[in-house]
Amino acid sequence: MLSIPNEEVKTTYTAIIDNYFAEKINRKKLEIMLKALIDGDILLFEKMLKMIVLAVFSYHDFGDEPEKVYHALVAGLLVWISDTHEIKSNRESGYGRYDISIIPNDPRQTGYVIEFKTVNTDDNETIESAAKAAFKQIAEKKYETELVGRGVKNYKKLAIVFKGKDVTVKESDSG
Repeated sequence: MLSIPNEEVKTTYTAIIDNYFAEKINRKKLEIMLKALIDGDILLFEKMLKMIVLAVFSYHDFGDEPEKVYHALVAGLLVWISDTHEIKSNRESGYGRYDISIIPNDPRQTGYVIEFKTVNTDDNETIESAAKAAFKQIAEKKYETELVGRGVKNYKKLAIVFKGKDVTVKESDSG
């Protein structure tokens, strides 16, 4: 489970990201991506995430559990907004465990519940059907319960769907 509790943890993640991604992505691109997310510009967030995935990953990086690779990548990148948002991973909320929740320190800002899905081509699944399954899971499990309990009225549900290195981010607004 990932929750960024203190500055030492953020410093560690910062060092890992700086060392691993330094030659592949620059900090400015990361800042643009995270600002887009905070501002609710999901199309720009998706575009920047795609650039990072293309620059960093090989098909061989995904192994048998590609969802975990994407989950770890996004959670690690989100550490950069931990001054203004609480980032939680694999925590219980409602009737299950969401993949990632982004809880703004200021409850007037937008919060996020993120669910990752891999497109299962063996079952003729598409990006659209995988995203629909993610939103159905978020709704049925009431993953937004923690956000609402913290006074966050505006939140978005994000489905981050991937098929190999092809990433799509879909959004659904609250209530």
